[in-house]
Amino acid sequence: MIKDEFAVLIEELEFAGKAYDVLNYSYQKCQKLTRKSEYDVEELETMEALASRFARLCDIMIQKIFRLIEKIDQDTPGTVRDRINMAAKKDLIESEDMILDARALRNSIAHEYSTIAPDKIFERIMKLTPGILKSL
Repeated sequence: MIKDEFAVLIEELEFAGKAYDVLNYSYQKCQKLTRKSEYDVEELETMEALASRFARLCDIMIQKIFRLIEKIDQDTPGTVRDRINMAAKKDLIESEDMILDARALRNSIAHEYSTIAPDKIFERIMKLTPGILKSL
């Protein structure tokens, strides 16, 4: 059974590698955008791609990779916070707080219930992306 879980983990890591590449591409592209109060349609599209890719990689890490590691190590399944704590204890991430912030931002992006202005969301994504990329 664990052998099958390792195979799934390898597949998920390969998928995460592709997600890493496209998030890094969007991040590099967005670094060139000038911060301003209004953006044109092309800039908004670029920022939307970054937000979507950021949310996707957060999900892959927390919901798939960390969950599989938890299962392989035969840890007791827990909440998302438990999974993040486990990842920190195993030195898979540098900072629990950064991953928790990324998860909260991911929820704001995915569920569109954020009260945060779009330019502030973009600013937070730009701040958190290097840590997410480094953690992967």
